[in-house]
Amino acid sequence: MTGMERDLGIPTLQESWDRVREKREAQEKANRLRYDTVEANMKKMEADIKAFRQRQRQAEEAVQAEKAKRQKVLEEAKDLLGFKVDPRDKRFQELLEAKEAAMKKEAKLAKKKEKEAKSLARLTSLENSGSTEASGPA
Repeated sequence: MTGMERDLGIPTLQESWDRVREKREAQEKANRLRYDTVEANMKKMEADIKAFRQRQRQAEEAVQAEKAKRQKVLEEAKDLLGFKVDPRDKRFQELLEAKEAAMKKEAKLAKKKEKEAKSLARLTSLENSGSTEASGPA
């Protein structure tokens, strides 16, 4: 190679081969990485599909439960008022609000009773453990 060819930026044969080899190695590495990623995703796919179907089933059940709840409220309104009620009717909306308020109140009372029961159980367990320690060996 002459000095003039070096000045022009023409690579030697060895440099060209090295560049081609590096490019091929980089491509093979990228392909291996992509293959490994696909393989890992294929291993997870069955579990992902099951999880997806479970979420779909839960969403469908939630929709069905909401429809059933709405239908039940409509039936109760019909029984209470004596005629079929449009869900957009003002009387139905008032009835719905009253029913929701009553349900909230019931839930609050149930939560309060549960809390009282837990505290009572805790107190009785403390009293029992305290009395066994006091009557223990002296």
